[in-house]
Amino acid sequence: MDYVIEAHGAGNLQLSSVKQLCDPTLSKEILEYESRMNYNAFKFGVLYAGLGSDEDEFYGNNNPSVEFENFIEFLGDTIRLQGWPHFSGGLDVNGNRTGRMSVYKRWASLEIMFHISTLLPFSVDDPQQIERKKHLGNDVVVIVFQDEGAPPLQPAMM
Repeated sequence: MDYVIEAHGAGNLQLSSVKQLCDPTLSKEILEYESRMNYNAFKFGVLYAGLGSDEDEFYGNNNPSVEFENFIEFLGDTIRLQGWPHFSGGLDVNGNRTGRMSVYKRWASLEIMFHISTLLPFSVDDPQQIERKKHLGNDVVVIVFQDEGAPPLQPAMM
């Protein structure tokens, strides 16, 4: 059964009525739409915070620790982006504008492209590293890796 909720009022949502829809065409269209929403490709961000203490330092890290490198190897396969024929997660596979390498994992029918902060382009002239933030900031999931001994991560830092 499909229902439509009619809301009235500005600011606060107030339910005034719930009506059952009896339109089989609409029900069929909703089911078809939902079936197309079955995703099998994902992009996850990995931010190397290292021993940094603020957001600019996190995004500016270019010399990852051995522990971070081991973690990246655990996540998936390091791949060359140039000419990559599979899911790219929005990374450039033609002109190396988003880096030369990335990390990719295929698991069952799922594909995951990891946006690794240290593999994304670094700009000496940009302390905020906007190119890195552009990718990581649009990822639904971002894993923050801190080296042992780093100050505790405060969400406000991000």
